[in-house]
This record gives sequence, structure tokens and C-alpha cells, in this order.
Amino acid sequence: MILLGEVHHDSEMIHREQNFLALSYGHGVRTVVVEYPKDKQPLLDRYLNDPSYANMSAALFAGTFESVGMKPEIKTQEVAWLAKRNEAIDANPRQAQITFKLDDDELALLQANLRMARGWLVAHRMGIAVKAGDLPFTIGLDTKTGKLITQNPTSEQVSAYALSGRGMKSRNESFAQVADASAARGRVVVIIGGIHTGYLPNEQMPGANPNETYPGLNYLLETKHHRPSVAIVQSKISPQGFLALSAALRNLSGVTPEQFNQQIGDALRKDPYRSLTDGNQPIEKSLRDSFQQRERWLQDTQPPAQEKKPE
Repeated sequence: MILLGEVHHDSEMIHREQNFLALSYGHGVRTVVVEYPKDKQPLLDRYLNDPSYANMSAALFAGTFESVGMKPEIKTQEVAWLAKRNEAIDANPRQAQITFKLDDDELALLQANLRMARGWLVAHRMGIAVKAGDLPFTIGLDTKTGKLITQNPTSEQVSAYALSGRGMKSRNESFAQVADASAARGRVVVIIGGIHTGYLPNEQMPGANPNETYPGLNYLLETKHHRPSVAIVQSKISPQGFLALSAALRNLSGVTPEQFNQQIGDALRKDPYRSLTDGNQPIEKSLRDSFQQRERWLQDTQPPAQEKKPE
């Protein structure tokens, strides 16, 4: 299995992933597992089979924490408005920016999301099944008490759980199960955030509490499901991607792209078995390195050979 770890919302990385899927189809890839809630697979399928702006917008919105807890009638109105805005962005981005009062970073984020949805569609039309691998947005975390919330969590509580050590562990287990089940069709590519990847049993979110660790997805695939895997992970974000990420996180003020790239690169290198790619070359150029990194992990985790005692 091939894991492509990305920094979300970077249009350049999404384009590279799309090119990689087109190439990998000829080498037997028949499923791509994406970071999307499993219970929303019907919405994703509806868009793939009928890619109208309404269906695309419904699918994209269902994959965001903002959709949590919203009443059905309000959600319907929201999706209709999003469809109108997405169509306007496609027709004339700068005019849409004026009409919908979008900052440059907000426009970059929306354009990245549209490219992501179109990437799913390209894979679907090639004959690659697009499978949602993430957990449903049903569990939240009270960050003050540390207690899990299973009854009507807010979007903020769901986000807090998803990015906690417990949440990352459960999410990676979910991705691993979907990828494992998909292997019967052929080879599998998993496109997820770079910090989900890894061969260590104690991966860690950047800046998180040292006790907040989780098993990397490569580790789960290799040890629990016995599926050989490699990890090719984006280590640098493009200027457009940084702009889009600023809109998504709203907490990058004062951080330069160079500083961000240094931070994400340092975090990813804590697992020495990932193969890092910076965007200046096609993803497939990193395949050889990723195979070598996996071999290193196998050698480093192999128990030492027992010396025979003299008879």
C-alpha cells in the first residue's frame, strides 16, 4: 500500500496526487482511501456519479467539522448557498471574490477544496474506487475535563477529539481497516494528512503533549493487518497552499511560509522511516526512497538473531 501524506489544502500537492493516481492505475491501483467520514460515503458516491455543483458542495460540506450539529433545513440552505458560490468561483474567481467578499486566503482555500473534489472525480472516472476512511463526526472531547462526549458534541469538541492522541489512534485504526478491506480489488493508495502516516507505535502531533501519542498508519498496516506499506510525505507547502491553510486554521498569523515548512519538516523527520518529498519532483520519484525507508524499518525492528549455543 502507498500512503501519500499531505499538508491539507495545497492545490499543488493535490495536482501531484492526481497525476500519481493516473500513473498508478496502470500498475494495479484500484482504490484510493481518503480522509473523509465513512458514514458520508453515500454523499460522496452521489457526487461522483452526478457531479453537479449541488452534489459536490453537499459532499464537501459533509466532510467538514462545521457540518456537525446543524439542523437539516439549515444545512440544506447552506449547501445551496455553497453551490452558488462554488459555481461563481469556477466561472470567474476574482468576480466571485468581490461578490462573496472573500479574502485572498479564503479564495485559495475554496479553490483547493474544489480541486480536491475534482481529483476524487478523476480517480472515479479512471476506475479507481474512492473510499472514505475516516471516523464519523460523532465523538467529541471536553478539553477541560478530558472526558469524551458522545451525545450531541459541538464542532469544536469533535475537532478536539479528532486531533487528540485518542482520536488519532481511532482514526488511524479506521483508515487501516478500510485500506485492508479494499486490498481485495487491487493495490491501494491512501491520501491523508502527513501526521497520520508513520511506522512508529508512538507518533505525535506537532507541539502536542509528549504523552499524547498514537500508532502511525504504516505501523498498523504492517503489524496488525500484515500489509506492506510505504509512506511518501509532503514536507514543504507551496505559497498558494500556505495561503489556503491560513484560511483553514486562522492561527498562522506571524508565521512565515519558511518557518512553517521548517516546523512541519522537523515534525515529520521524528519518524525516520517516512520518505519526504518537497514538491519539486513528481511523487513517483520518491518511490525508490520510500521502499528503502521501509526496508530500514524492517531491519531496525527485526529481533536480533539468537546465537546457537555450542553443543
